[in-house]
Amino acid sequence: MLIEQATVLKYSNGKALIECYSKSGCGGCSAKNGCGTQSLSELTGKKNQILLEIDVNQELKQGDIVQIGLKEATLLAGVIWLYGLPLFVLICVAVGFSQLFANELLVALCSFLTTLSSFWLIKQKFDRHNDYQVTFLRKI
Repeated sequence: MLIEQATVLKYSNGKALIECYSKSGCGGCSAKNGCGTQSLSELTGKKNQILLEIDVNQELKQGDIVQIGLKEATLLAGVIWLYGLPLFVLICVAVGFSQLFANELLVALCSFLTTLSSFWLIKQKFDRHNDYQVTFLRKI
């Protein structure tokens, strides 16, 4: 299970709004002093803030630090859904529509729209199923 820490922003009726930050891989290697990517990321000064609403089985208050978890199998399934399916749709639609239409602009437009709709369908699937959600582990 992948475990991260998060800060509680708001809690009410068994639901908590939490904030966690994505970690940057920069700064951990021996070439960090001469790395262009490190320099560019320091210029922006932004941390990638992620807000999540999770179900919690104990009372929390604002500012509490909690641990949240995500199963590895869930992460792998999500990667396959988010990368594999749209790529498969894009290739199939591009080949299929190129056989039907001679106009490449029309093929590109159809490919773009169907690939975009596949992302929308995947989002709907993730929103409906609790299997793809992070879980509350404990208060620290």
